[in-house]
Amino acid sequence: RIRTAVGSAIDLLKSLQDDELEFVVVSRRMVQHSTHHSIVASLGWVELAVLVRPAHPLAGRRVSDRDLARFPVVGGSPADKLGVRKEGAYESTIMCDNYEALRKVTLESDALWIAARCLARGELVPLKGPSIAKPNELVVVAATGRTLSPIAEKLIEECRELLARAG
Repeated sequence: RIRTAVGSAIDLLKSLQDDELEFVVVSRRMVQHSTHHSIVASLGWVELAVLVRPAHPLAGRRVSDRDLARFPVVGGSPADKLGVRKEGAYESTIMCDNYEALRKVTLESDALWIAARCLARGELVPLKGPSIAKPNELVVVAATGRTLSPIAEKLIEECRELLARAG
């Protein structure tokens, strides 16, 4: 039986600690040293980008972080509880962990979506120049000392292959 959960890294790591999940996939930057969990594998790399609709006022231009300040930013749950504070230009004004909802808001407004470049899917365009546009490693985190089930290992390998193809 496979059950998935979507949420902030904070919530997912808490669910892992409470033994509600066998493993979680999060950005390496979101994982702090803990006796409760450890990184068991690298899943791969995604490039973070600021995604916008093709007709967005900033689309097609080289922009700086300062240019972003006039527009709302959409993104997932905040990370400040883990000590990873988003810089001012990237502070989400609309927070949601449902990527399809974030895509829809971005497609229908002047919002900026901080997400993996591969999520553009030809509908959105990445802005050129923002400082956040850089590689981000996704890792698999499991409870310390726990051996993953064969189905979990298979699922992780499938995710690794999908990520490599999306790259």
